[in-house]
Amino acid sequence: MSEDQAEVGRFWRYSLELYAREGMPQSLIALQDRLGADVNLLLYCCWTALSGQGRLSTEDLRRADETIAGWRGDVTLPLRTLRNRIKGNSERWALPGASEVRRQALETEIASERVTQGMLERLKMSPQGGEGGPADARASLLNYFEVIGVEPGELDRADLETILAIASGDGSD
Repeated sequence: MSEDQAEVGRFWRYSLELYAREGMPQSLIALQDRLGADVNLLLYCCWTALSGQGRLSTEDLRRADETIAGWRGDVTLPLRTLRNRIKGNSERWALPGASEVRRQALETEIASERVTQGMLERLKMSPQGGEGGPADARASLLNYFEVIGVEPGELDRADLETILAIASGDGSD
């Protein structure tokens, strides 16, 4: 196994640990639902900055988004739609075995997210800034919002601050 292959997975482990913290899933999913943000890219902004790599520019984030767009659109989003459609329809949800199909769809969706994160981790970026930290994470997140063409409102900024506060408690990868 090459050194590059051994390194892939650090971002995934970071994301799992961060996502398990109280308040983090709710804030990430809220930004996903309200703004169409990709949770993986939100986490990528935090990981890059808070692991000391620096801030990501709009160009970096545009490239990252373009890199994962096909996989997200062809695989991850259809899996998420399927999972939500099962639970969102009371007739379907009541069918024997429906909860098992939804559980399996969730597991497959999570596996798809891991592929996405591997794609992001393998990107060769040149983050700017100092040693990284919360200011770089905030700048990267705001740059990402610019890339997806959204202006965060009051609720979005509150979720952003929650994400930053929780992620900053981690310090690094």
